[in-house]
Amino acid sequence: MTRLQLALDEPDLEVSVARGRELIDLVEIIEVGTPLVIEYGMESVRRIREACPGVEVLADLKVMDAGRLEAALAFRAGADWVSVLGVAADATVRGVLEAASDSGGRVLVDLIGCPDIPMRAAELLRLGANMLCVHTAFDCQEAGVDPLEELSELLEVTPNERAAVAGGIRPETLPAVAELAPEIVVVGGYLACHSQPREAAAEMRELLTGEQVR
Repeated sequence: MTRLQLALDEPDLEVSVARGRELIDLVEIIEVGTPLVIEYGMESVRRIREACPGVEVLADLKVMDAGRLEAALAFRAGADWVSVLGVAADATVRGVLEAASDSGGRVLVDLIGCPDIPMRAAELLRLGANMLCVHTAFDCQEAGVDPLEELSELLEVTPNERAAVAGGIRPETLPAVAELAPEIVVVGGYLACHSQPREAAAEMRELLTGEQVR
């Protein structure tokens, strides 16, 4: 079954902690977004981990260099997952994977900016990446870039259980996403900024699973 990941990108730690607590029973993974990590460092990972027991925590470091060192910092802070960029060197990806192995963690590779998604995805699977994520950049979402095209490309070479999608996901796009059945759907701004976040998260779960959430 597709899992829902809440991306906390608001660079206010108290607001993000409160939102994570509010939606903890409606999501499977809580992402400590890159803006939070930039603003607060590993303290943001520790705080979200402490505030949100019972769900997996992903530190969205988007590692580009010093893979083993940077990933180890997040795993020590309590992250279950760390992200690395798909455009990073293979040596960097291997370093993140080694840190994950040392800590019993997992690695999500963000394919944002990759010019050839199927080719790079195949290489990353051979390296041992746990999850591959197509990601429509925040700066491109207003231009109407559709993540479904890249998700379809990814699924040409990647098993569904190792595929994820992120970037501008909203209720109106979820049925098409659900049809492709990636393992993880990442939702950020729509839930993080919604005036009724629990109702919005419940709606998204129902659209993904077909089961009513009370």
